[in-house]
Amino acid sequence: MSAAEPTDITHLLDDDNNPPKWCEPDGAGWVPHGRCVAYREDGTLFMEITYDRGVAQGPYRDYWSNGRLACEGEYAGGTQEGEWRFYDRESGELQEVLRFVAGREVIGLGGTLRAGPRDGLGDSA
Repeated sequence: MSAAEPTDITHLLDDDNNPPKWCEPDGAGWVPHGRCVAYREDGTLFMEITYDRGVAQGPYRDYWSNGRLACEGEYAGGTQEGEWRFYDRESGELQEVLRFVAGREVIGLGGTLRAGPRDGLGDSA
């Protein structure tokens, strides 16, 4: 990462088999594989995500700028899967639980699917 070009968020690829690698926000020049951690410019944790050869796979968490968890869930094959939990910025209390199947939100008792992903993406400031 170039010190002359600061960004709002810096990424650190935390691969158990190799030394950590810094990467540009657009991911140019590398394919993420393993756990990737993103930090805000002030050093606070922004996001944790796991990749399998460039595809989101496994646990995902993002955080409010105050350090509290904003949301958590799982990715499977690049799409949201299973229960995703969303938390209040100030209290940290669970606010909402949504269920996803192949990246589509399941709503109602009949299992109706709503198109499109949703994530917490805490605040970026």
